[in-house]
Amino acid sequence: LLAALPYLIGFHPRDSLLFIAFGGSSGRRIELTQRVDLPRADDAGAVCGALAANTLRVSPAGVAVVVVGGDRAVAGGVPVGAPPPLAELAEVAEATLTARGVPVQSRTWAAGTDAGAAWACYDECGCRGAVPDEGTTPFAATAVAAGLVARADREELEKLVAPTTAGRLRRRARMLTRAIDTGQDMDTGSTGHALVENALADAAAGRLCLDDARVVALALALSDLEVRDAAVARSAGADADAAEHLWAALVREMPDPEAAEPAALLA
Repeated sequence: LLAALPYLIGFHPRDSLLFIAFGGSSGRRIELTQRVDLPRADDAGAVCGALAANTLRVSPAGVAVVVVGGDRAVAGGVPVGAPPPLAELAEVAEATLTARGVPVQSRTWAAGTDAGAAWACYDECGCRGAVPDEGTTPFAATAVAAGLVARADREELEKLVAPTTAGRLRRRARMLTRAIDTGQDMDTGSTGHALVENALADAAAGRLCLDDARVVALALALSDLEVRDAAVARSAGADADAAEHLWAALVREMPDPEAAEPAALLA
């Protein structure tokens, strides 16, 4: 499970609290994975409460609680007989889930999720070990075959949606304002679907070009609920890779608040 976490959330977590909810007919299907930065002690109850409330949406058979990092002094491993770091946080997490009737399947600490990182169990069994090389696990092999990527950290993931230059965004914001003021956004429904379809086709073919005019046109198109709903449907199945590429590019290239539309589609 620890080696699988980077593929479940898209990056190797650092100093994180994770709730992994299991369910399905077997009780072993991963239904929901949540990650937050390690909360301060006085915020732990509220943070765990919010995570636990979310797990109820998937009617979980149980939840695995994982704490990553938090104590550089024990990065090489927890001494025999000593509890893993942040045991109080693990206890709050368990109590919060149990109070909502959700079984806690495991409570685990890990120094990281890279191969060889030390891990230890908070439970009385006291089991411990080293995270396996992700390339040797069946889950990782399946994830890679499905096109999933495990990035080095959250910052690397953030770069995928880092805004373009401020001057370019201001220019496009002015163009959008003029288009809306002159009523150009009133006819987006008739052409919006075609604009999105063409952009998806270009993204799939590796020839996506987003100049000012196209970004503005797509921003107006995605402001139409019908166009955006259709775009949601195109974000699954055979079009998923092209859609992810297009939405991420538009988040970078579109000014606020219009960037919220492709950001929601990317999410």
